[in-house]
Amino acid sequence: NRYPDSCDTQGHMIQELEESWIAGAWQVSSLTLDSLGSNGLVAQEYLQSWQTATNSWKPSNITTYDYNAAGLRTLYQRVFWNGSAWLNQEQLIDVYDDANRPLTETSTTGSGTAWVNDMRHSYQYDANGNQTIYSLYQWNTSSNTWKNVWRDLYTYNSNNLVTGWTDQNYSTQWDNNYKVDYTYNSANLKEKTLE
Repeated sequence: NRYPDSCDTQGHMIQELEESWIAGAWQVSSLTLDSLGSNGLVAQEYLQSWQTATNSWKPSNITTYDYNAAGLRTLYQRVFWNGSAWLNQEQLIDVYDDANRPLTETSTTGSGTAWVNDMRHSYQYDANGNQTIYSLYQWNTSSNTWKNVWRDLYTYNSNNLVTGWTDQNYSTQWDNNYKVDYTYNSANLKEKTLE
């Protein structure tokens, strides 16, 4: 395959044409059109597929992006064309704290024109900005609440070096899977790991 690109005056790619080598010749197969936001980042990607029978482009999917002031992605959303309407496919929503550290990432799946919660990743930090907890939740459709799945717990020393990592699963309570302890020498070089 080959991908002839078109760029704007700032060098941003705004069009990508995919061609496949078929029967001794290059034939177009898909076309992606990019729209840029005021921040210069891609705001939307529109994918079309080439229909040889009708000699025309057919809509495939549209992916939309949004960002915060720091340029970090806050939204990834994809819809697809079913032949007569645009339907939801997948979505990621990212939330950050004031220091632009990730707090949550929520994934949802499409159900027609609606979105249904699926999974959520959650992050917590100490006063020094070290990540202390990383948790995974799954959406419970019966209770419409987030259900605990597993989490990683981290501890640090006064030099902000990780000293412990505990992995836990959740059934009716948090159960330990394994734990790793780290020790350091006077030069803050890791000496050994105990599991």
